Amino acid sequence: MDIAERGSLWIERGVLQYIRERLLPVVLPPGERLSKDCWFWVGPLDTGGRPMVYNQNKQWPVVRLLYVIQNGPLSERSHLVNTCGQPRCCRPDHFKQEARGPIARPVYTHGTMPVCVKGHPQYPQNQYIFRGKVYCRMCHADAQRRYSRARRGARKSSG
Repeated sequence: MDIAERGSLWIERGVLQYIRERLLPVVLPPGERLSKDCWFWVGPLDTGGRPMVYNQNKQWPVVRLLYVIQNGPLSERSHLVNTCGQPRCCRPDHFKQEARGPIARPVYTHGTMPVCVKGHPQYPQNQYIFRGKVYCRMCHADAQRRYSRARRGARKSSG
C-alpha cells in the first residue's frame, strides 16, 4: 500500500489526491463572499456541515488531516477553530489549535460518596459501563472469584 506518514497518523496517498481534487476554486452563489486565500471544499460534508473524507476506513475531518500534514500531530484533547469564518474553508493556516479543558470530576466530601448495593464506593475508576448500564468493578471481581472457586471445586470432585 502506498502511504504517506506524518507523526502517528498514516494518510493514504489516494486520500491526499482525493482532497487535492476537491479543493478547487468554485463559483459561489450570489451573496456569498470568499476570501481569495481560502481553500474552499467542494466534496462531501458531515451532518454538521464540516468537510469530511475517509482515511483507513474511518471518517476524518479534512481540516484535521491537512493541519496534521502541515503542522504535525494533534492531541486527542485539542480541536481546531476556524479563524476566517468560512465553514467550507480547509486551509490549515486559517485554523488555530485550542485545547479542551480537563474532564470535570465530581468532588465528594466525607460521607457523601455514592455506594453500590454491597457498599463499595462508586468513584469513576471503580465503575464500568456495559451495554448502557453502570457496574461496580469490585462487585464484578468478587463474582469472578466466586465463579473461579466454584469451577475449581467442580473439577476436583469430578476428577
